[in-house]
Amino acid sequence: MPVFIYRALDSRGRTHEDEIVAESSVAAREGIRKKGLFPVEVNDYAQGRKLPSLRSLFTRSGNFSATNLSDFTRQLATLLDAGLQVVPAMAILIRQSRDEASRRLLTQIRENVNEGMSLEKAMGEHPKIFAELYVSLVRAGEASGALGMILSRLADYLELQQNLRRRLSGALAYPALMVLTGTSVLIFMLTFVIPRVVKIFTQAQQDLPWPTRFLINGSYVLTQYAEIWLLAGVGLGAGVYLWLKTDKGLWAWEGAKLKIPLFGGLILKQSIARFGRTLGELLTAGLPILDAMTISKLVIGNRVLEHWVDQAKEETHKGGALSQALERSGYFPPVFTDMVGVGEESGRLDSMLLKVSAHLEDESESTIQTMMSLVEPLLILVMGVAVGFIVIAVLLPLFEISQIIR
Repeated sequence: MPVFIYRALDSRGRTHEDEIVAESSVAAREGIRKKGLFPVEVNDYAQGRKLPSLRSLFTRSGNFSATNLSDFTRQLATLLDAGLQVVPAMAILIRQSRDEASRRLLTQIRENVNEGMSLEKAMGEHPKIFAELYVSLVRAGEASGALGMILSRLADYLELQQNLRRRLSGALAYPALMVLTGTSVLIFMLTFVIPRVVKIFTQAQQDLPWPTRFLINGSYVLTQYAEIWLLAGVGLGAGVYLWLKTDKGLWAWEGAKLKIPLFGGLILKQSIARFGRTLGELLTAGLPILDAMTISKLVIGNRVLEHWVDQAKEETHKGGALSQALERSGYFPPVFTDMVGVGEESGRLDSMLLKVSAHLEDESESTIQTMMSLVEPLLILVMGVAVGFIVIAVLLPLFEISQIIR
């Protein structure tokens, strides 16, 4: 629905300027009157706004980006910690926003909250922007009275994930470019260069060395059966995609990811660190452990680990120890389960979870840096071997031909 900017007077003659979401200007005026105000001027924000700033030209879009979400969460947490209520805090954020889509979204949320809806339900009406985890944490914050703190921790989590994605993207940009360039060069040589060189070898009627024969056969298979390879690749991709849509296929894939050498350990550490940090934050906010585990499971991102968390939750509900239940899964590392056990015995489970999660995050960061430092030289080595093999396969018979001519 459109956003309207209005100027109205109250019963004492004081001027009020704000925004309201309504289906039309008539509905907007009715909504203003319901607030006890007398509308003087009502304009459609899309038509009555001032010339856009340079920044707004680049930020106006139909999506609420991950950066916008983390910034909004951080700012809202700061305002709530400063003592403001949700509606006034949202009004400040709306005035600060330079993006039309963001203003419309925040205005809708503010209007819903102003009419008596909880912030959690108001955000839940926009599932494409506020994920289930986000809404659940807001619900926990409202229930515990620590919404500001929960949002601040949530902003930390969003910024951490965003920074991690940014670092991974930056680190993988150069290797991806190398792979793309090298693959393109190899395909070009096998499909265009090698077939022309083959004619020279055929005319010479010489026995070719095995590297050259291997290269010629590979070029022949690639060029003569290109359509078959393409159809096979498309069919295989479609089959894998459909298989992953099934519960059995998704379960098998999620379990296989955790067993991939090097990468599996990294995925496991990051998933457990997210789970432990979220659980620790929720326990710090005063949530019961069973409710906190239900919410924390949403950040894991792996169905196998989620299953074992559900199992641990059931055992904890029956009076069992959380550390022992997680240890029996075989996926949670001893350092995690031991720290959880210490936290259970000392009554400081929340702080222990935060500490061990920070430790796993540091280990993950170190692993990522190590992997990134090895990727570039490894790719250079692989591409060098491939190009070197092609060069040798081409030069060997040429060298033999030159010897015969002499």
